[in-house]
Parts: sequence; C-alpha cells; structure tokens
Amino acid sequence: MITLLQYNASIVTPTDDAYLYNHIINDSGIFTGVEVTTQGGNIINVSDGRGIILGRNFVVEAQTINATLPTSGSVPGRLLIQIDMANTEAPISFVTQAQDPLPALVQEDINASGTVYQLPIATYTAQPTMISDLQYVAHTISPGTVASFNGRTGAVTPQTGDYTGSQIKIPGYKQATSRQNVTATDTVTQAIGKMEYKINRAVVIKQLSLPAASWLGSESPYSQTVTGLGTTANSKVDIQIDTAAYNTMVDSGTGAIYVANDNGTITAYAWAISDRGYYLTGSDFGGGERVSLVGRYTTPTHIFTVPFDTGTISMMAVIYKQGGNVVLVKDLEDCTLGDKTVSCILQRRKLHFSNQTRRCKYSCGLVLAMRGLTPISSMYL
Repeated sequence: MITLLQYNASIVTPTDDAYLYNHIINDSGIFTGVEVTTQGGNIINVSDGRGIILGRNFVVEAQTINATLPTSGSVPGRLLIQIDMANTEAPISFVTQAQDPLPALVQEDINASGTVYQLPIATYTAQPTMISDLQYVAHTISPGTVASFNGRTGAVTPQTGDYTGSQIKIPGYKQATSRQNVTATDTVTQAIGKMEYKINRAVVIKQLSLPAASWLGSESPYSQTVTGLGTTANSKVDIQIDTAAYNTMVDSGTGAIYVANDNGTITAYAWAISDRGYYLTGSDFGGGERVSLVGRYTTPTHIFTVPFDTGTISMMAVIYKQGGNVVLVKDLEDCTLGDKTVSCILQRRKLHFSNQTRRCKYSCGLVLAMRGLTPISSMYL
C-alpha cells in the first residue's frame, strides 16, 4: 500500500509534518527568543520565543522556573526543554537537573520508535540556596544559516565573485604538489587536490621560437627540436600564430606547420609550398605542370601525393579550372585516400569541360586542411 498525504481528504498527522520539517531543516534548536536570566535564589526567567526539535515546532511563553537545588555542596545544574511523547498531558516542558556529574542527554528519534528528546538551554552552578554562573547554551537556528557543512556554522553572506579558500574550506584538504592521477582509493579531498593541481597547470602560454637556420632536412617535412617549453610526455602543444608570423611564413614559402610530442621531446615540422600550391604531383601534371590535356569521354584518375598520413585530412577540395573559371569541385567524399595519396576520378567530364578538339585543356589543384596542422596559406591554382 502507498498513501499520498498531500491530496484531497488525506489525513496528515503531526508525525508526517515532523518528518517533512526535519528533512528540510535537519537541525534542532531555538529560532528566536527563549533567553534566560536569574533574579537571585533559584529563579530562572525565560523569555518568550520559538524553536524546533526534530521537525516538531514549539512556542515558549515568558515564564519563571524554579531550578532544582542540591541538599548540600555545589553541583552542576542544567535547564532543558524536554519532549516526552509518552506524556500525553504535557508532551513538552522545561526540566532542571542538579547533580554531579550531570546525566547524559537523552536524544531519541521521536519521529520513529523513540519517546524522549532533551534540548539543553542553559547551565549553572547549583547550591542549596541559590544558583550562580548562569550560561545560555542553546543552539540557535537563524534564517539563511548553514546548519552543518563539515562542522562549520554561520549565516550565508552574499558575495560578488568567487569565494576564497578560507571561506570554503574542506577539512584535510591540501593541493597536490605534482601531477598525479586520481585513484579509486583516494579520499574526496585527495582527489580534489590532484584535480586542482592539473587544472591550475592545464593551459600554459609560452613563446615559441623557430629560427630559420635550425630547420633540418632537404625536403618537406623539415623539422627542428623545440626546447625551453617545460613540457612533459603528457603535454599537448597547440600553435597560435600572429599576423607577423603568418606573413613571414607565407613569404618564406611555408605551407603548414605542426608540433609533435614524442615522449616529452617537442619537434616542429614544416611543409613548403610551391607556386602551384600544396603538394601537387601526379601523372596528369606532366612533371608538375599546372596545365594538362585529356581526351574526350575518358575517365582519368588524378593522383596527388602528400608527405603525410592522409588520415590527418579533415577537409579537402580538388578544384578544376578551364579558361580561368572554376568548372568542377570535388570534396573529400569524392576522392579515395591512400597512405600518402589522394586519388580523384573524373567521370562524365564532358558535362564540365568545353572542348574545341578531341582534347581539352584544364588545370587542377588540391586544397586541404589537416587535423593538428596550422594552415599558413590557402591553395591556389
């Protein structure tokens, strides 16, 4: 059986309310008032106020309480608010105690099988004729209070910007002193410390210098080792160039550049471009000539050889021009990729090229973008 309490004709009991309030507030104490003073002898004055115990609200009217006194000597005394669910006539009342030592507080779950809960309000020293040293010890609950967060209490104060570490402090927290992976045996504070170390060092911007005289190799790709970056085997290096560097590389004939991390050793690679564009070779280019002749109604295959793994190509276009006009563009889906080759088959060529004789003249070139490469110049035909 299951019962919906908030519904027409449903019966909501005080215990039902107490469960809900206790779940929301999750604290027991004084909302307001219930202050204590003494006027001599064994008299304790209590002001009016309100409070809650395990989700059960109570209201206090101002009153005078006669504290229990010992027959001799000086003993500790205490004022309590006590809920006794078994006492149907007076389920809540003030109780005073005076003995050495004071008995342990009874704080049972009165929303379940427990019957008694005691909330301390004040302590004092009791003698046969009087009390002294009255101290207010009640736990107060204020609006907007963080009742318990790792043992911290206090009102929540609005703030502009981020909270500081001293405002939000996790007991036992300490940032890691080196890069470490989080493991299944780490505590929450250890895991946070490791992650914060990585976050604080996740992005580091440094100046990268690639002197022209340091490039090695007789053909693309040219390479040079980069030092002084403070990288590790886990570092990822991305290149961001400014306008001056862009112009310098274009003027020097650099087509693309990227940086590789080989177990902590950083190597820069660069590819050169010619006046024909990126990496143009193949049987239809006549040893690199941009202009080619092809017979009518044939289906030639144009093969471009590139000095890198074609798996790094993310976008591509093979562009055909005739008479200075672009007449055909084929993209990545229209081509076949080999290890280091790009093949493009011309089909139904007569629909794209005009011809005056049995052979037509055209030019073509390859434009591509590669994952992990920084393009320096666009392809032209």
